[in-house]
Amino acid sequence: MATAAQSIQKPIRPLTTYHLFFQLEREYLIQSITSSSPEEDVSEHEDVRPLGIELDKQMPLRYQNIRLSPSWYVSASGKRLRTKESDQKRKHRKSHGKIGFQDLSRQVASRWRILEDIDNETKIYCANIAKRELCSYKEEIKQYKTSVAAAEQRAI
Repeated sequence: MATAAQSIQKPIRPLTTYHLFFQLEREYLIQSITSSSPEEDVSEHEDVRPLGIELDKQMPLRYQNIRLSPSWYVSASGKRLRTKESDQKRKHRKSHGKIGFQDLSRQVASRWRILEDIDNETKIYCANIAKRELCSYKEEIKQYKTSVAAAEQRAI
């Protein structure tokens, strides 16, 4: 049987500046690579996610026309809200098949190395989001610690 302190969910750490950049660049690369055959290019479902510029007017120019989830910058966004369904294993999703993870990682890492020189706007944008999310996380952690301490006091 779980105690009250154990049932309080600990906040999930936010993404770092690099991880935020990785999310943006991953979507950019996948959406900009055209498939070798027209059948592969037509997906089962049309991508209805909003464009980057629709989500944030400050979105760097390179990413303004890619489709992003409204919560693209949230760490483990599917894990934030724990429900019975989220505890179950995620169903397998078919890969986009456009680029392998290893090649994707290499391309993103090589762009990250020179980002400050070629596109400092993007690095600043990602750093600002990371800073904002970290501040929010620190507030959530304070509340979490207070809640756990109160729950432990009640249990005594």
